[in-house]
Amino acid sequence: MGAGYSNLVKNYYNDESETELHPDQYHPSSENEVLHVQQTMMNFVPVELADLIVDYAQYWPRLASCREANPPITINSTSGSGGVLNDAYQFYLVTDRPIPEWSDSNLKVVRKVRKVVFRIWSHDQGWGGDDGLVGNYEGSWTWFEAAIWRGEEQPFLVHRPESSNLSVPATHQDDLNPDTSKVWHLQSNIRASAKEAFHEVVWTDVEDWTVNSWGETGSGDGRGFVRLLQPGDKIAVIARARYPGWVNHVRRVEVEIFYSL
Repeated sequence: MGAGYSNLVKNYYNDESETELHPDQYHPSSENEVLHVQQTMMNFVPVELADLIVDYAQYWPRLASCREANPPITINSTSGSGGVLNDAYQFYLVTDRPIPEWSDSNLKVVRKVRKVVFRIWSHDQGWGGDDGLVGNYEGSWTWFEAAIWRGEEQPFLVHRPESSNLSVPATHQDDLNPDTSKVWHLQSNIRASAKEAFHEVVWTDVEDWTVNSWGETGSGDGRGFVRLLQPGDKIAVIARARYPGWVNHVRRVEVEIFYSL
């Protein structure tokens, strides 16, 4: 798995004793709060309409995780750390809390993940790239991937979904079970820029199969990712670097998982 967590790395999780990632944004503090609002509305509107109102407002419980490093963590392709020579990776963040399962036998609630938000602060080594490249992301060989961590199996690097853009940096196929472990291209760094950039990637359970904006934004489309998530799963964000000289400098990664009841 490569280098372990640095002592300078801070981890934050969505718990009442912790600081909110974005205090200017209101989110339900617990599942009970969401259920209370739904039950209150059912005194005035049919249950189906109450559910629609909650979904339209995206009034969903949230699991939030963050890892921040100062100075930034570096994934250096020439070191071979966490991978092979000239193809390095590190599990920068694995969400601490799995998607919960309902434990109250008197009330059956089906949890369904509706949206996952990734936020990344990072940059590459500040130089490099072939001649004639188009846009900010083509030819960038530092990037991030998202994986579903299910059970005790670690989601090491396996093949990506066949529908992904072939120009996106690809992972190796290893001797792992592709039915239980997959990775999705999450975000490329801006090519040859030593200035830290912020990227936000939002994947939902409503997929638009006609849109592929990787060339413009450097982000993956996440097809199938949200729909495959289920109770007990965690999400891993993997930082990547490939080829001599390419270095991925990662300062902060946030993951927010929103689910309906």
